[in-house]
Amino acid sequence: MTNSLDGMVLDDAAFQALLGKQIGNHGSARDVFEHLKDDGLVIKVSKLSSHFANWTEWMLWLQIRDEAAIKSLFGECVAVSASGKYLIMERLDDPVETLPKDARTYSSWLTDIKASAFGVNAAGAFKLRDYNKPNLGFWLAGAPMRSVQGRRFFQ
Repeated sequence: MTNSLDGMVLDDAAFQALLGKQIGNHGSARDVFEHLKDDGLVIKVSKLSSHFANWTEWMLWLQIRDEAAIKSLFGECVAVSASGKYLIMERLDDPVETLPKDARTYSSWLTDIKASAFGVNAAGAFKLRDYNKPNLGFWLAGAPMRSVQGRRFFQ
């Protein structure tokens, strides 16, 4: 997906001007709206004061987008508002009743795997569209450690 906003952080007013009609079910943390200028995108609007769900997906996407082995499994995030209230993401419509034969397994750091978390893009690709509840502790604990010995911390 190529978009002129790709990777951008914009102010809330820029996102409000792009809100179309609400689509899908009302989530506990976010509502989803059509993007007025691009039918291949949606705008997720946080209903909570922390905007944690949008920030989490944005930060995870920034790590995933350069990982060829898993990038195609996740809905692409395009832009986030400076407050985190708004997140523009690839539009992934509700999938068919059953998983496609080529549906892959997903990493155990994804904790909220359910049917409504998946969708299909305009090209027919099956992807995860809701990945804001990770459990990264196990993976972080297993990451290689680096020595800080000999580094100067204070001048």
